Amino acid sequence: MPHEKPYIKHQWRVTDNTCYVALLAYNNKSNLLAMGMTNNTTVLWNKNGNRSYTIKGAIRVTALNFELDNLLYIGYERGEINRVILKKDSHDCKLEEHHHNMRVTSFSLSADKSKIFSTSTDGSLSILDVKTNKLIDKIDLKSPLYDSVPHQNQEDVIYLATDNGLLYQYDVKSKKHVKTINFGHHEPLMEVLFNPVTLSYLFCTGNNDILVIDAVGDKLSSKRAYVGYYDQVYGAEYISQVTNCIVICSNSKHINIFNVKNHSSILTEAHEDMVTTVHSPSWNDFIFGTGSKDKNLKIWHMISSDNGIGFLPKCLAFGSGHTDQISCLKFCNSKSSCQFIVTVSGDNTLKLWDITDVIKNETNDKLINITASSTLLAHSNEIMCLDVSSNDTLCVTGSKDKTAKLWHIKRSNMKLGIVGTLKGHTKPVWSVKFCETSSIVCTGCGDHKIRMFNINDLDCIQTFEEHEFGITQINFIPNRKAMISCDTNGIIKTWNLNKKICEKTYDKEHSGFIWTTCVVPRKNQPTLVITGGNDGKFIIWEDCTEEEQQIFNVKIAEHETKVQSIRNLIEQKKYKEAFLFAIELEQPFMCLKIIKFIIEEKGNDLEEIVSAFDKTQLARVLDYLSQWMTTKKYFTEASFVLNVLLRELEPIDVINNINSNIIIANLSYGMRHRDRLINLHDNFMLISKTYEDGHMD
Repeated sequence: MPHEKPYIKHQWRVTDNTCYVALLAYNNKSNLLAMGMTNNTTVLWNKNGNRSYTIKGAIRVTALNFELDNLLYIGYERGEINRVILKKDSHDCKLEEHHHNMRVTSFSLSADKSKIFSTSTDGSLSILDVKTNKLIDKIDLKSPLYDSVPHQNQEDVIYLATDNGLLYQYDVKSKKHVKTINFGHHEPLMEVLFNPVTLSYLFCTGNNDILVIDAVGDKLSSKRAYVGYYDQVYGAEYISQVTNCIVICSNSKHINIFNVKNHSSILTEAHEDMVTTVHSPSWNDFIFGTGSKDKNLKIWHMISSDNGIGFLPKCLAFGSGHTDQISCLKFCNSKSSCQFIVTVSGDNTLKLWDITDVIKNETNDKLINITASSTLLAHSNEIMCLDVSSNDTLCVTGSKDKTAKLWHIKRSNMKLGIVGTLKGHTKPVWSVKFCETSSIVCTGCGDHKIRMFNINDLDCIQTFEEHEFGITQINFIPNRKAMISCDTNGIIKTWNLNKKICEKTYDKEHSGFIWTTCVVPRKNQPTLVITGGNDGKFIIWEDCTEEEQQIFNVKIAEHETKVQSIRNLIEQKKYKEAFLFAIELEQPFMCLKIIKFIIEEKGNDLEEIVSAFDKTQLARVLDYLSQWMTTKKYFTEASFVLNVLLRELEPIDVINNINSNIIIANLSYGMRHRDRLINLHDNFMLISKTYEDGHMD
């Protein structure tokens, strides 16, 4: 079974469109499936899809427990609990209304199966006797409870999931709250499952995050997390191969640190408002920066941790000064005597920040407050994008004012200066990028065009117009002369810059705006490309162009070898083998060449060839005939083949072939060629008669 593909073994309709299935519980021994509906009904089905029991209760089923044979517990929206004893042809119900005042959220069975624990959003834990159904105890924990699960080792201890993201450890026997466990998530813990094989717990949170927690002895330790994403992904940055982590920012004040290897992740509250941009320098394996709608930037350092992804971000520095959200930030590209960050904002300004002291003291615990070394009012409207040249002497900005501008970075005194304006845009400039291997800067614009400028004279030297929507992202793939571009319709294109053509288009992976691309060159491994957009997805791509080219070259070499084999067979006058081989390789011109040789030698090889056709070969030859018949140059050979086909094959074999309609369609071409030959014959006879009469005179 583990190696088989999953498939639907049985399905059946369970509702009448007046409600839907809210909960499921299965009993292995009785092979019954309990379905709790959004109305007051619980239905039990056997493995054949037949309804065995229908149980009416209070308003809306909210909890089920079917661990005990022939005993089902049902919880309802208003706090009622229904204990159902299943008999052969009937069932007995006992509805209790006083155990809880609000929604029943879960049931769990004690280790000795003598007690059942029920939790509720009213904050109470009720303990019921399984045999008598009497209430043993009711404990008020004063916090809404969503689930409960027994302790992995201690019989009288249970874990309780709360609405504030905390896990309570409670001793039922002594009625003591043993401790509170905080996993760093502030959303409610909605569901808890225990895996006795791996000795781990699985928690599902209110924002659809999944936490995997190891139970080592009496301790719980976070192993990994699978974090759900938000409506839009604004930025994604690969930190380094050492951490093997991606930082993702979306429409949230949190950043998501995602481990590429095990797909686990953690959420960290990074700013007071939505994080809008993220970037990591190539010269440090542990540093990254973030910018936010709260108008501030932060520099982070990844420190070792046992939290499942291996690292935890620690804030090193904090910078303020912008009066609007930070749209984009970039680190310098080389680690020299001084390092810097450049930021742009909705306040139309460009700022340069000296972070040399921050990098020197990256291991310190003290938070450093940094200020901008240089500020320029760079554009007349919001600045959308930014990039820094590979030698750190220039930066380029793009704005909603329909311009892109080039700026000097004077590293000696940390000052900015204007170089010039890159003109020609008719819509906002959404993306700018320097080419690492040449003196070219590229811009992506809302007018659907990608423009390449020479940074020496600021002239536009190339324009790509294949996109039908506004360009949101452009990036270069450094290990080969290639470029990637994205647009507002979720379309991704890759470009060959040597040939200046679009190589491939990807239009199914994203829907809507693609806000971020990140190209990750890796040592001895294919380059990674990360894309993210307003569909809430980020996708990791692998550049397999070199592998594809190698495979293509191998196929070309194999094909040439086979074509040469056909030529050798023709030279040996083995026309039958050559013709059938040419059909297999789908070489219509080679087939035509063989037919010409047969006609010239006036042999009967074609009759032998036609009699050896199978259905596929006949279909291909008929398809070739449709091409030859429409060309005056090849009409003789086509007519010859068609004549042999109709003489040698049974009519029923031709009629039943998938391409038999080609013969009927080609009749008109045959009639046209016949009329042309008759006309040619008549003209020849007229000229001949005229010549003879003139000669006699």
